Amino acid sequence: MWDLISEQPGRFLRRSGDQVQVIRDAGPAVKSIAAVPGSSLLAVGDAGGEVALWDANGKARTLVTGRGAIGAVAVSRDGTTVAAAANDSLITLWQVADGTQVATLTGHTGPVNAVLFDADGDLTSSGPDARVIRWELDPDQVISRLSAPGPR
Repeated sequence: MWDLISEQPGRFLRRSGDQVQVIRDAGPAVKSIAAVPGSSLLAVGDAGGEVALWDANGKARTLVTGRGAIGAVAVSRDGTTVAAAANDSLITLWQVADGTQVATLTGHTGPVNAVLFDADGDLTSSGPDARVIRWELDPDQVISRLSAPGPR
């Protein structure tokens, strides 16, 4: 069970009963967290540009670093895909199983600060550029679709 009770930026704590374990003691402030369905993993995006998958034992698998602050992360309902949006206007998708990057979506003209997978597996994103974009993600074609224009 995760319980993020720390008031220190970048610090992760896990509580189990009366015990509190430090998972990550320092680092850039965490900006977004999403649970991976069917597992004990958390997808975490931070102000330093890191997107990582954390397990309940404190082990992390980094998906990307150095893109600028990560404004939002989301995980598909089937738990297979992580989406992360950054201040660079890009949305990147990875496979949870092995961390393979499968797509980079373009269409926003500024930071993206919200991403959400819907029941159909498609992704919706928004930001202060006044755009809300619904990305139709076909799992069989997502690797070949690396960018898409925004709505007109």
